[in-house]
Amino acid sequence: MDHYFRERFHVQQKLICKAAALIEVNEIIEMVREELRSLISNAMEVCILLIDPDAEKYTRALQCALYQRPVDCQSCKRDRPAVQKAIHRKKAVVVTQSDPIQRLDSTLVSIGSECAMPVLADGQVVAAVSVVIQP
Repeated sequence: MDHYFRERFHVQQKLICKAAALIEVNEIIEMVREELRSLISNAMEVCILLIDPDAEKYTRALQCALYQRPVDCQSCKRDRPAVQKAIHRKKAVVVTQSDPIQRLDSTLVSIGSECAMPVLADGQVVAAVSVVIQP
């Protein structure tokens, strides 16, 4: 039985590697983001931030639950304290008290805890995953 699980996993990995070359970066980010949202049931929002300084040039705005409109996560969440701590410490960080989000119409949106986790490749931080929990 274990053999079949392993075999299915390897076939799935090969398929993902072949398909990833055909998919835009933003589509991959959206797929992973949706999967994380479904796994973390009490999340208000999940964002995947690429650390590449040019990321804003090749990613597009995604619909944001915090702002109720499409927002580019790269510009919105990059300076959040949890994300900055996770990038600098190179480990997951949870901030229990986060500042509310201010929308463009000046309304404040209360949020619960905020978690950020770096994504490492060859010891370098290449991305960060940010999860904002409902208050």
